[in-house]
Amino acid sequence: MSWRLKKQLIYGLIFIFIFSFLIIGLFILIKPPPSCFDGKQNGNEEGIDCGGPCLPCEIVNLNLTSEKPKIIYYPDNTIDIIIKLKNPSSKYGLKKFKAKIILIGEDVKAEFSEENFILPLQTKFLTFLNFKKPDFEIKSVNLEIDFDKKDWQEIEYQETQIEMLNYSYEENKFKAEIVNNDNFPYSEVEINFIIYDIFENIIGALKTKIDYLEPLERKEIILTLPPLVNQINRIEMKAYYNFFKENEN
Repeated sequence: MSWRLKKQLIYGLIFIFIFSFLIIGLFILIKPPPSCFDGKQNGNEEGIDCGGPCLPCEIVNLNLTSEKPKIIYYPDNTIDIIIKLKNPSSKYGLKKFKAKIILIGEDVKAEFSEENFILPLQTKFLTFLNFKKPDFEIKSVNLEIDFDKKDWQEIEYQETQIEMLNYSYEENKFKAEIVNNDNFPYSEVEINFIIYDIFENIIGALKTKIDYLEPLERKEIILTLPPLVNQINRIEMKAYYNFFKENEN
């Protein structure tokens, strides 16, 4: 091999080395840094886009479960929709979520939604009450739960200590006496009454909100029953208090 050819080869290798160095440097400069949204396990992540600097993996993969929404039709052309929702986590509660109900017809649909919360291990009834029945035949009903994963928060499991002492109903009037068995007051408590027939089917529901309930305070609630089709066998009370508010104070 001549000296001239050797020199050309050396110059070529130097050029390739410099060019490769520049390409690698440029790649490093323009390559996006690891993030919690790149679909890869990188940086100090413990899983794909979770753990380390990102949200805990148990939150990223956490979802609520629900039973099929139940539609109750009344003779006055109104409907109630009741959904039983479950949070499987014993550690995290969902501070805020949006529940959307979609009523689907042949070529049309109707939808409505509300904001809510759910505590660790809580089984919760979502009640959409006294809606006018749509002008189309309802073929199916879907539930969509929308939330920001950042709204999963670690919170101690707590149960609302509000008890129904007794209840009665006559014609279209329902009366119940409740008591706060806790040692601190509750504010803005949602009270749901789920109505069952003799076969344990849900045949209706009632809902109200109590602004304030002192420790050991008793309160009478009077509500108007919906025009039920079946006979009442029993009524169950569910009280929902937002314990996330306590953590914010």
